[in-house]
Amino acid sequence: MERPRITLERKKADKWLDGLTVAGSLLLWLNTIYHYSSLPARIPVHYNMEGVIDRYGGKETIFLLPVIGILLVLFLRMLNKVPHIFNYPVKLTAENAAQQYRIATRLLRVIQLGIVVLFLIINNMIIHGAVTGSATSSKWLIPFLAISMILPVFIAIFYSNRKPK
Repeated sequence: MERPRITLERKKADKWLDGLTVAGSLLLWLNTIYHYSSLPARIPVHYNMEGVIDRYGGKETIFLLPVIGILLVLFLRMLNKVPHIFNYPVKLTAENAAQQYRIATRLLRVIQLGIVVLFLIINNMIIHGAVTGSATSSKWLIPFLAISMILPVFIAIFYSNRKPK
């Protein structure tokens, strides 16, 4: 069956999520550029599970996070334009397609924002570790971030299985 191709109107929540993602992306770049000149030649590029710095790299590697972050956000934005190609937990029909597409595109927007926030946190950890020589990571950071990225998926699945209003 050919899935319906629907152009969804962005709701207020979608606009907010997009705006926060753009603002966070801008902040990630501005933070990186602002701190670059004050960084030492070698900066931490990896932390182990205890939050201890276990690998260093050149200070130019600080730009990897903003570049990767922007590429991921742009990819997800492009993907958000074609919700008819996604996999769904329910059978798509003409009656439920708009609801399912809205849930899926909103989930991608939440994931975009989550990526930007995650990269901002990691970027700040790297900058702090480079300037002070000590790590700021918490043992709860990784589990918290994992839950905050997985929870929206379960919420989206829950709403996908509800009957349309």
